[in-house]
Amino acid sequence: MLLVYFDRPVPQVEIEAVSQFLFNLLTGDVDKLPTQALVHKFWTYFQYQHKQASGYANCLRRHRLTDAPCYRDVTAYCGSRFGERPPERLEQCRRLVANEENATTMGLGPSITEIFEKYHSCIRSYRRRVDANCTEVLRKTIAGHRLRATKVIRATMNSMGPLLRSLPTLRVIHLVRDPRAVALSRIRFNRSGRGMYTESNWALRSSHGQRTLNTGFNNHTCS
Repeated sequence: MLLVYFDRPVPQVEIEAVSQFLFNLLTGDVDKLPTQALVHKFWTYFQYQHKQASGYANCLRRHRLTDAPCYRDVTAYCGSRFGERPPERLEQCRRLVANEENATTMGLGPSITEIFEKYHSCIRSYRRRVDANCTEVLRKTIAGHRLRATKVIRATMNSMGPLLRSLPTLRVIHLVRDPRAVALSRIRFNRSGRGMYTESNWALRSSHGQRTLNTGFNNHTCS
């Protein structure tokens, strides 16, 4: 059996950003939510998990706001998954995407500058459209429910500290998933979601409706 451990220190800016995002979401402060969250494809891709917000998802679909193309050029420079680019590049991309700095002052070339100018233009366009048509639908949906819950898969417990202090009635359920099930889920997904779980590292075979993950030991299945 091969065990691989990756220790990625979470930057403080990321901890604070996640905490602030969740605070704005849970309190219904829609105006402070990033455009990327308001028009994310998962609103409609996983609509069955957002039944209470179906009105908002339908609004996005009706106004063709379900597949914002703004990231397509950015990913060529920044990557689409953790680990595809070195930490220095990721921090650079974070600052560019957050509009904290522009490509010209960073000394980047015209082609990279154009990529991020197009990105911000695209985001502004989608923000205007979602605010004009759907934002109020989401605001009313959140305000109409006293009990609010969200599933977060990329937050750490470090982000929960400030959130718990800001929202005393908040309750956090920390779920830990069997890593074999995580690996199988990644393998079944398309290539963009596999990360380190690739066919070259894992063997996958079907047998009577189950998938067996070959990790160097036998008789371990994840259905």
